[in-house]
Amino acid sequence: MGYCMTEEPHKPPPARDETYAERNPTTGSRNIPVADDHAINQQLVVLLLNRLGFSSDVVANGQEAIQALATGSYDLVLMDCQMPIMDGFEATRRIREAERTHTEQLEGETSEGESAASPHSHPLIPHRIPIIALTANAMPGDRETCIQAGMDDYLTKPIKLGGTDWCIGKWLSH
Repeated sequence: MGYCMTEEPHKPPPARDETYAERNPTTGSRNIPVADDHAINQQLVVLLLNRLGFSSDVVANGQEAIQALATGSYDLVLMDCQMPIMDGFEATRRIREAERTHTEQLEGETSEGESAASPHSHPLIPHRIPIIALTANAMPGDRETCIQAGMDDYLTKPIKLGGTDWCIGKWLSH
C-alpha cells in the first residue's frame, strides 16, 4: 500500500536515491493541488510534497479543486475520493468535461449549442492534467472505479514518501 497501482500492484516501487525534483532540476518548480477534507491528511501530503521538492495548494473538496484548476497553473492533482460537497469522482468527471469543453472551443466548436461566451458553461481547464486518486480504499475494483471516473492513477492511504515520488514522477515525465 502507499504507491501507484497502475503498474504491477504487488511489486514495490523502485528504490530511489533522489527525488523526482532532484533528478529533474531543469523542470522548474512543480505545483500540485491537494484535494482532501481531513486536516491531518492535508498536512501529511503537503509535507511529503515539500520533501520531494514540489509546491502545493490545499483545497477541501472537489468543487474547490475545480475552481483552483480553472484559475491556477498546475502540473498534476492529488484527489481524495471521499470529500463533502463534491467527492473526487464527481470532481474528476467535471474536470475532464471542462478540459473537453476547452478543446472544443479551441477548435471552434461548442458543446450542447452554448456559445463560447456563455456564463453557464463549465470553467475552462486549458490542458489535460493528470489526476491521481488518494484513497483509503484498497479493495478489488476500487482502482477501476477511479479510472472509470477519469483519474489517471491510484495512491492508497497511508501514503509513503518513496511511493508518492515514484507515482508523481511517472506522471510528470509524460
